[in-house]
Amino acid sequence: YMRLGFSIAINVNPDVLLVDEVLAVGDASFVPRCLERIDEFRRRKKTILFVSHDLITVEKICDRVAWLKNGKMKALGDPKRVIDQYIQDVKSKKEKDFEKKQQEEEAQGDLDQERRENRWGNREIEIEKVRLMDLSGREKRVFTPSDGMVIEMDFHTKNPIKDFVFGIGMFNSQGVCCYGTNTVLEGFKSESVQGRGKVSFLIKSLDLINGTYYLDVAAHRQDGFPYDYHRNLYSFMISSKFIDSGIYRPQHSWKFSPGIKITKKKQSEKEKQHG
Repeated sequence: YMRLGFSIAINVNPDVLLVDEVLAVGDASFVPRCLERIDEFRRRKKTILFVSHDLITVEKICDRVAWLKNGKMKALGDPKRVIDQYIQDVKSKKEKDFEKKQQEEEAQGDLDQERRENRWGNREIEIEKVRLMDLSGREKRVFTPSDGMVIEMDFHTKNPIKDFVFGIGMFNSQGVCCYGTNTVLEGFKSESVQGRGKVSFLIKSLDLINGTYYLDVAAHRQDGFPYDYHRNLYSFMISSKFIDSGIYRPQHSWKFSPGIKITKKKQSEKEKQHG
């Protein structure tokens, strides 16, 4: 019905055309035809009210953009500026929801059945607390690709232990291991540990793409026997404006020979801050 309504509307030559999410129901042949007719209306100086969540198309065809949220107008004006504001608002909400979820899961602690199943070992070395922090020591769960991270583990032992290894592992939401290491692999040799202590693992730059990541932390013997293994009990989010593929986002730049004409979209101040 929506496709039929649009076809009728554009063929009666209206002075004002209201297009409400019509492109969302179109196939590969219908959408280009719609955009062609919209462009034709623009050339004829007709008024078009285009309602859509397709930000690329909105920026392409609109001269002014109004952003509505909960029935109220949040912004009105230049398409690029308003769309950037909308994207930042959506991203901010997503980050806050993620932080809230992590806090709720941590509050449940080992009362949660899944958390109990994902933790095992004889607890001769017991990892009591795991914190994710930025390089300034502030606890957080949402990072940008260029951010650093400190993984801090508080532990305690009841008896002296000579054979011990501390390790971490990072996995993406598909369960792919992005990185893993431990103190033996890094060339450390255990001598003794007793009582309470703290182990910190510092990453200068995460260099990961957008997404949710899960963290393993463990204390075990050199032969792999677990003292305390935490499997996917901690998570963090990488939030960035870049839509990369893969796992790793290396720090990089592009160079072009003089014969190549290419321009780069300017970043807003908020985009620069969010990597």
